[in-house]
Order: sequence, then C-alpha cells, then structure tokens
Amino acid sequence: MRRVSEVQLGFKSLAPYQDLQTDQAIILAYEILTDPRNRAKHILRATASVILSLLYDQAPLKSLNDSSVKLMDEYLHKTVRAAQPGNNLVEMFSILEYIPAYLSKWKRESIADFRKFSSMFEEKYLSVKERMLSGEQRSSFCATLLENGPEKHGLSDLESAWAAATIYGAAYETTARTLSWFLFLMIHFPDVQKKAQDEIEAVVGRSRMPSFSDMNHLPYVRALIKEILRWRPPVAMGIPHASVEDDYYEGQLIPKGSVCISSICSINRDPEVYGADAERFRPERHLNPDGTMKDEKGDGHFTFGFGRRECVGKHFANKALLIEISMLLWAIRIEAPAGATIPYVSEDVGEGVISRPPDFECVIEPRFEGAGMTLKQARDMIFQTADHNGRE
Repeated sequence: MRRVSEVQLGFKSLAPYQDLQTDQAIILAYEILTDPRNRAKHILRATASVILSLLYDQAPLKSLNDSSVKLMDEYLHKTVRAAQPGNNLVEMFSILEYIPAYLSKWKRESIADFRKFSSMFEEKYLSVKERMLSGEQRSSFCATLLENGPEKHGLSDLESAWAAATIYGAAYETTARTLSWFLFLMIHFPDVQKKAQDEIEAVVGRSRMPSFSDMNHLPYVRALIKEILRWRPPVAMGIPHASVEDDYYEGQLIPKGSVCISSICSINRDPEVYGADAERFRPERHLNPDGTMKDEKGDGHFTFGFGRRECVGKHFANKALLIEISMLLWAIRIEAPAGATIPYVSEDVGEGVISRPPDFECVIEPRFEGAGMTLKQARDMIFQTADHNGRE
C-alpha cells in the first residue's frame, strides 16, 4: 500500500490537485477574515476538505458537520490514542498478543473498530468506482488508483480503501496544527510577518491573489514555512516504529521488535546542523545572503520523518501549506490585541502524539481595502461551480 501512495503523491503527480488546493486556500482566508473567532474550526474544515477532495473528489465542505468528517475524526481519534507510547500493554508485554480475543478486551475492541472502519472506507472507495463506471468521476487518488489497476500492486478493494484512509489520518491534524502555529507565531514575530507580506506585495500585488506560479518567486515565504515545521513540528516525538532486526547504536543493543521513537523536536534543533541559534525562530536560516533558498530540494527539517518511513504525503502537505499561508499573508494582518497577554511559545498543548499552540486571542483585519471582496467573489464562484457540477 505504501508504494502505491508514494507513486500517486509524488511531487510530479500533484499538478492536477493544485486548483483544489488553491480553492481551499481562498475559502479559508475568507472564513478567517470574516469570522476570526472560529479560526480553529475553519482551519480544520479547510484541511479536511482539501484531503477529501484529493482522495475522493468530494466537493468543498461547508462545515465540519459532514458525515465524512465525523467518520474520519472518529478513526483519527482512535488512531492517535493507539499511537501513544505505553497506551497498549501488549507493546510492553508481548505475551498478551497470544491471549484469545474472548479474554482480551483490547483485541475485541480493535477487531470491532477494524470491521466498522473497513466497511465505511470501502463504501467511499466503491462510490468512486461507481462514478467512474458512469463517467462522472474526475481526478482523485482513488480514481487514479482504479485507472492504473490496483490488482497490479496486489491490492484488494479493501486494501485500496485503507490506503486512501490512512492518507487522511496522516495529513489532517498535522497540517491543521501547522496552520494554527503559523497564526500564533505571526503574533509573536510581527517582523517576520511584515517581511513575508512585503515579499508577496512585490511579487503578487493587490489586483490578484497568489497562485502556484508565484511560489518560486517567494523564497522568504517558503523559508518561513520550513522554519515553522522545523521549530514546532506537530508530531514532536515522531510516530513509534519497531526495529525489524537486532541493531546496535553507540554500543547499545536495540533488540528486534523494540519500539523506537525519534525525538523530532530535538533533531530539528541540533546546533551542529542549524547553528548555535537553533532554538530561535528565524526563517533566514534557510536563505542565502542574497535571499535565495539555500536548498531548493531539501525540507530543511525532519518533521516528515526520514528513510523508508518518511511521510508519503509530504509533497501534498507542503503545497497545501504554501498556498494557504501565502493566501493568508496576502489577505490579512494578524496582531495581538492591545494589552492582551499572549501565551509563550513553549506552552504548547499535547493531544495524543499531536501538539498544538495554546489558546490565544488575536486581531485579524484585511491587509488592504478590497481584499475581503476579492476573496468573497472567488469563494462564491468556487461553490457555484461545485453545485453546478453536482459534486457531493
């Protein structure tokens, strides 16, 4: 399943999805500008919407009350809990694996959840299959998988359905939390916000919105996103993995089957790699003295993991963050309320393996006159087009 996802979410395979990513960036910027108090909900809705569109060609979501979101949220909640180190005793006492299900509550619950989610995921996958047979389906992860023939990869319908669902699980909260960190950090670092907006002003102007064709001309914005992901990785301790064979590290035996957790946050702040100021938030570290990117191809961090288990959706996530953050910087100004006490950046909140910024207040205003109207007109056109095409 991983190989299929790697092929379909590779950098060169994502061009067909740039329009849907741009659409969600427009909708998100409009929602945050007009309803800043509910910005967290808007971020979650936009993130869910762009991933569901990628996977199933689902129409843009208008709220978080959509049944697909509720299904995926339940799945994600249980997955995050299961990924917490020490949350399952079988990880520490492997003999529990051999206890039959009728004597093991965790096994019974796991089997029931697997059957429940399998049925729901397969239903969504097969709905894409039905639309393809009727000629209604457009580009999506599942449609491309079906066109290429999942049997070539040895995948059943059920395995293909799970391949799609796991992408949602990997991308949803991590992408959403990065956007939340962006808003939070712009309050703490107004000089960084101004530099990024000055760059967008010079490249994009005010008569049009940012597009993917602008991105190669926005090195500071790209450096800003790299620095957010380096400095505040949404999964600070990484996802637990297991060693496939006995190994030694600095003379210490790591037995086969050991649970291994990478301290992503510590790795991202290694002074030997990032310099003596590795603890500082400084986008310029990713730029040459002339303002160009130091490394056009590298991530500049290890937030997406490394090696064979690197996040397969990192290119899609990077593109989504790039257009969404560029759109927000183009449209809005983010400030701390006068006299308000803003939580310190180290006061992050852990939710399972995911971290998010502490609750904070902010003032969000249009960056220039006409920004809101431009976004509204574009947003209305997006929903009208989706309704006209009969997308659900």
